[in-house]
Amino acid sequence: MKSYKVFKILVPILIILSTIFIFKDRLISLGAKYAPLKIKSIAKIILYKGDYSKRLENDYNVKFLPETQLVNLRFDKIKLDFLGDAQIGYFQKTVKKNSSIYKSFYIDFYENKLLITDSLGKIFSTNLNQANENKFKKIQSNSININKTLDTLVVNDLFYISYIKKEKNSCNVFHIARAKLNGDKLNFKNFFKYDYCGKWIQGGRMQKYEFNGEKGIIFSLADNVSDKPTEEPQSDKSLLGKILFKSFNGKDAVIFSKGHRNPQGLLVLENNIILSTEHGPKGGDEINLIKYGKNYGWPIASYGSKYLIKENYKFNHSKLSFEEPIYAFLPSIGISEIIKVSKRFENLWDGSFLIASLNKETLFRVMFNENFSKVILIEEIFIGQRIRDLKVYDNILFLALEGKGELGILRVDKKS
Repeated sequence: MKSYKVFKILVPILIILSTIFIFKDRLISLGAKYAPLKIKSIAKIILYKGDYSKRLENDYNVKFLPETQLVNLRFDKIKLDFLGDAQIGYFQKTVKKNSSIYKSFYIDFYENKLLITDSLGKIFSTNLNQANENKFKKIQSNSININKTLDTLVVNDLFYISYIKKEKNSCNVFHIARAKLNGDKLNFKNFFKYDYCGKWIQGGRMQKYEFNGEKGIIFSLADNVSDKPTEEPQSDKSLLGKILFKSFNGKDAVIFSKGHRNPQGLLVLENNIILSTEHGPKGGDEINLIKYGKNYGWPIASYGSKYLIKENYKFNHSKLSFEEPIYAFLPSIGISEIIKVSKRFENLWDGSFLIASLNKETLFRVMFNENFSKVILIEEIFIGQRIRDLKVYDNILFLALEGKGELGILRVDKKS
């Protein structure tokens, strides 16, 4: 009888242990993605034992908010409850309110309004001076059947949205639509469509740009498939793996540069200087200075490596006549948007750039030399959530924190 009781106890334990052993890689992967930050930290200490504790002991001069190297920042977070049905990952799904699944959104300004667009293309607005009060109102618009928002942009009184639409044969098709920001409803009309059946359409970042005397939009477009990239980023017959320009006058899009994997950030500066932040493969996220007609090497050259196949890309870009990145992050940070801040935000940060990250859950304050050929400094500012988008307005920095669907607000704390 005792042996039977022992058997009843041991069998479930053995089944559980066997399951853990068989699916350990999958369980670790899920934990790394969804577990709370504190649980992740404890797990790393246990799994890596002495190695990780040594790393903690070696965090010399590490600062955490409100402290940074030069200034103290006040960090507020506002829960955006209207993001409750935001999209999970890439495909069209919805989640219940208060779920821990990512809730992506994008930030814009128009006159005195703060605009928030979620991953399904729903747009909300509030007065900038009421952002802390969470008084957002939904803006009505005609249906354009968005499966995933990739970026938004305001140019004068026009609102642009790049997105994926699932069309016939379950194809993911890339679009850009625009609508005038007046009245109570946005009437979107097509601005650009790439009629191609994509598997994993990414990029979509947009900026206002003037090219060959014509004003328009410069934007990124990629169709990335992990360790099995296609030759399309190198082909002039395809728009995938490219940064493109389309003028406002309706002409066809022009290939501005090629050889890109997944540009997640785009910034146009004075004198039409263009900076891009780009997802590499395993390792090798890049900051690039984008020049017309240049080739940035993907999928031939990268400082990253393949995820599953034991094979490396070519490292040296310039020897293969490709453009070298200004900087490559090893390991990857899950790089996203890049913006520039000025002394209006903080005098000591004048001339600095901020780069957001997803997996690293960190802001990076970066400074370049005058011709953007090298990085002078990088300062990590730990936020603790994935940062999908960021914008600066006067002396306020807004962050799209997609881990919990929160609007992050950073201000310099003048009292400190």
